[in-house]
Amino acid sequence: MRYMPMPILLQFILIGFIISTVIQLIYWGIIFRKVIVHRPLQEKIKIDIPVSVIICAKNEAANLRKYLPSILSQDYPKYEVIVVNDHSADDSMAVLSKMSDQYSYLRIIDLSEKNADYIGKKMALSTGIAQATHEWLLLTDADCQPVSNQWIREMMATTIHKDKEIGLGYSPYIYEKGLLNAFVRYETLLTAFQYINMALIKQPYMGVGRNLLYRKDLFYQAGGFESHLEVASGDDDLFISEVATGNNTFIVDTPDAVVYSEPKKTWSSWLAQKRRHLSTGKHYRPKIQILLGLFSITHFFHVFFLVLLLIFNFGTVVAIVGSVLRTLIIVLMCTAFRKKFREVNDWYWIPLLDFLYPFYYMALARYLISTKTKSWK
Repeated sequence: MRYMPMPILLQFILIGFIISTVIQLIYWGIIFRKVIVHRPLQEKIKIDIPVSVIICAKNEAANLRKYLPSILSQDYPKYEVIVVNDHSADDSMAVLSKMSDQYSYLRIIDLSEKNADYIGKKMALSTGIAQATHEWLLLTDADCQPVSNQWIREMMATTIHKDKEIGLGYSPYIYEKGLLNAFVRYETLLTAFQYINMALIKQPYMGVGRNLLYRKDLFYQAGGFESHLEVASGDDDLFISEVATGNNTFIVDTPDAVVYSEPKKTWSSWLAQKRRHLSTGKHYRPKIQILLGLFSITHFFHVFFLVLLLIFNFGTVVAIVGSVLRTLIIVLMCTAFRKKFREVNDWYWIPLLDFLYPFYYMALARYLISTKTKSWK
């Protein structure tokens, strides 16, 4: 077997670096730019369409006590809040019962029997939807807090467009100090760049269940979660992937519509969460898998080839210029995105996080193929 001479091999590596960098610049500079320049609704429109807010909770007594009051205190004329207590072993029911004495529009559903056909929280969510009074459903989680009392009103702005049946909101994680929090928030930011911008180019493929609006009729027309009952996750992204179209989906990108979520405190708990989420990617439409896969692969090879070129001192000027240009664009885009949503902008982490991200791809790659996770908590 004859080996390729090193100079020729390095030339191929340099070409691979240039190609992957150019593709990355197309994503960041053209596709991902759409959310930055997209103009949200500016005028204040009177909206009074009733909505059911649905929260599934499993052993969330502390979070319900901490965050539920902000949802029960929204400035909106007609809404109900349904909390589905999914076999909690803590004092969630006691917390909810006490709150129901104060808020008449808080409805509690206590699940006590298991259903073998459902895994994850799909049984709890399906039950909440079935008992919802109103046609519009607004989903969030027990560890989530709207940034303002205008959250429901801003999300319900979707309804002024008669052809829209889905509203996609943004839900970042609460800022804390440290590398884990910076990485979790950066990963969430990259995900938002992808699903929001794909929706803006008429290719919606997912939503985030921490801040998601859709019609009840749409849920039943799709057969609920029947097509992906075997997947622990997917009550948000796989369902939206199935029912969303370029015409029926609306992006709610106003800062008052943001919902913050409690971040994981340890690497192991966060990785366990990501393992559940990554099991859904293989169920996306082929076109979406290609677009997302191309972004991830070119990111990986951009960093991988950059390291090789620097080690062998070959094409270093091209490598450094290409890497610095891409990093600068990413920092500017992330800064603009976070400014738009009034989010804490720890931009100084981005060069390191971007460099480390390919290792994240490698660490979790096997979960893109299969997962045995059945619990959602």
